[in-house]
Amino acid sequence: MRNYFLLLPFLLISYFSYSQKEFKFDHVVEYKTIDKVHKKTYNTYWFLNSKDKDVLFTVWEGKNDYNMMVSLADGTYYYGTIVKEDFFVEAISLRCPYSGKKNVPKLTDYKYERKKDTLINTSSYGHFVMTPLNKKEIKKHNLLPLHYLTENKLELDFLSVKPNDLLFQMIKEGYDLPNGLITMVYSLSNTPETQMELVQSVPIKKYIFVDTNCK
Repeated sequence: MRNYFLLLPFLLISYFSYSQKEFKFDHVVEYKTIDKVHKKTYNTYWFLNSKDKDVLFTVWEGKNDYNMMVSLADGTYYYGTIVKEDFFVEAISLRCPYSGKKNVPKLTDYKYERKKDTLINTSSYGHFVMTPLNKKEIKKHNLLPLHYLTENKLELDFLSVKPNDLLFQMIKEGYDLPNGLITMVYSLSNTPETQMELVQSVPIKKYIFVDTNCK
């Protein structure tokens, strides 16, 4: 009986490592997002690992809970919700989350252009533009070129974007994107229109466990 209890912790460790994926994050980045379609503004939170560009944990507020999504480099994502008062702990388990794969836009549907750094209040920001080329999609969704500003106070060796995003595919293809955090995304029509803006970035310790054995 004594030997059984000595073995039990190792059996539990083996079981959980088999049934769950573990992700560690060391910074949270808050963004203000402007939804022009639904005419509302909301905040999203990106949890990133400064040593690993291949995973991102995003959180946004619902009516009574928080929506959570883990995005991976192969396009896979895991989605779940959690009651608000249960979120503010160091480790969270996504039990039997909804999972799928995101369809990424084609690189050929956009033109990438790296601009000279932009100076704002004596601070220098990386600057690039993504211009849509698919005429059908441009007309259908009223697409405009998007301007991205970046900064790298965290000294990242990659541009922090969602791993199932078009920009991530460009990083894998070797495009010359600036490293760091996106600080602003905006379009230009008659006047600049901000679509996403950095609010703050804070060091944090967060562990996410994803149950991948649900049926």
